[in-house]
Amino acid sequence: MEVRTGEITIRGSGSSARRPAGVHGPYSSFPAIRLRAAGTRDRTRASSAPRGMPSAAAKVHPRISDRTLPGWSSPQVRRVPPGVPALPPRLAAGGTRGRILLAGLGLFAEHGFHGTSIRDIAAGAAVQSASLYAHFPSKEAILAELVLVGHEEHHTRLVTALLDSGTDPRDRLATLVRAHVRAHTDYPMLATVANNEMHALSPAAAAPAAAVRRRSEALRAEVLATGHQQGVFDVVHPEVTAAAIGGMGIRVASRDPAPEAGLHPSQLADVYASLALRMAGARQP
Repeated sequence: MEVRTGEITIRGSGSSARRPAGVHGPYSSFPAIRLRAAGTRDRTRASSAPRGMPSAAAKVHPRISDRTLPGWSSPQVRRVPPGVPALPPRLAAGGTRGRILLAGLGLFAEHGFHGTSIRDIAAGAAVQSASLYAHFPSKEAILAELVLVGHEEHHTRLVTALLDSGTDPRDRLATLVRAHVRAHTDYPMLATVANNEMHALSPAAAAPAAAVRRRSEALRAEVLATGHQQGVFDVVHPEVTAAAIGGMGIRVASRDPAPEAGLHPSQLADVYASLALRMAGARQP
């Protein structure tokens, strides 16, 4: 394809058709590229890069920026909603150690473990890199503690919710799911790091958090199994259903639909609880 000022020439099988830049049609999914200098002519390929990603033409021609692409929008894509890193009060550490954890939490949530350096964390905590090592032996140790804190907070909420619920499996499942969702809406950065960055840990470093996760999964499986045995639930596949119910809340941490839907986090938790009961095939009392 040839790119010219104000028009695009598309060469196909045995034919050539000209289309004014920006006109919708079979090729409108490719952003129209206009060169800044009038009369400038160059041969390049149409950019099929997703919106928000640098186009191929921008790499070939540094003068072509996203602002020169008609209709091109490049919103910043975030792993988590913008906010202030926070840890549960009962698990939060004070002083320099606490600042290091909070700095690591924000950076890991936004950039991932491998996209964050010790220098980044030290700068975020307002300490020297050498001072950081007095509190944590490695970057992995910071992540390991955050992952464990996230899983412990989640598990504690599940246990507390079940202790406060009745004996009806429907009530217990709904209460469990509400607690599961609220753990992710209350601490989205912590939930994102605990779930998405655990893979970056060595097996030994991840073992404590993995043990807590298994206990949490066992609580959900036990509620479903009890309801199935009592004929309250008509579960198609217990393991798959348990995994699906668990996965519902995890997505909330990075893409919370509550604000757009005009819902309070507690209302969102109620919606997820209702969905979980349907997934479990809950029968009316």
